[in-house]
Amino acid sequence: MTKRVVAGAAALLLLVACGGGGKPEPSSPAGSMPATFKALAERAQEATYRFDYNIVGPTGDLEETGTLYRKPPKMRIDRSFGSPSVLSTLIWRDDELIDCDRPEGGEWRCAVSPSEGLADGLPLVITHPERFNITERERRTLAGEETDCFLAVPAGEVTPPFPEEFEVCLSADGAPLFQRTRSRVSDDAEGNAGPHIEVTREATSYTTQVDDSDFDPPAEPIMWRLPNGTSTERFFLCLVARGYA
Repeated sequence: MTKRVVAGAAALLLLVACGGGGKPEPSSPAGSMPATFKALAERAQEATYRFDYNIVGPTGDLEETGTLYRKPPKMRIDRSFGSPSVLSTLIWRDDELIDCDRPEGGEWRCAVSPSEGLADGLPLVITHPERFNITERERRTLAGEETDCFLAVPAGEVTPPFPEEFEVCLSADGAPLFQRTRSRVSDDAEGNAGPHIEVTREATSYTTQVDDSDFDPPAEPIMWRLPNGTSTERFFLCLVARGYA
């Protein structure tokens, strides 16, 4: 697997959750959606929950484990990835983004920066369903919860690496307990077409019990830094999803 493919895998859920490059323009043809999806997407906007998850990359190997906390307008993502293992925590609260990491055998370090807009942690298909044609799929039981599943494809033309296909399974509260994206990696500098890859995120446990203390950082932030702009914040957001949509 080339580095370019791995980088594309890392971007898939990121782009779905954040709406990054190559997305359908607002002038794209209006999509369609089942009434069931519309109702769940509306519930998702205000839903509070926590779930552990696994991310499986295009090779079929487990690439990341983590936990997502959501209690609007607050959100937190805990991630574990790499070898040697790196732990990362991202917290959105009170108009600020706290970014923490701990290398294996090391100590937590946290930095804080202003947040132009708090993260919602929801896939683009939920926040902008009008940009997709959405159909129902077979229901699934995930993390002990019955979920309704849907397949979404963009209603208009898109360019890589924006996903060409997106599958999501929502709990009764609207929590995205399963996400799968299929996309083509952007062409390289020589114009060679990139391969198609898939990335999935699946919840392994789920609860609606979330405390305010869950959004306390693991260490006192010791450095104030200016944000690098919306694109940087979107990147951090979708490390949720890997995203993570």
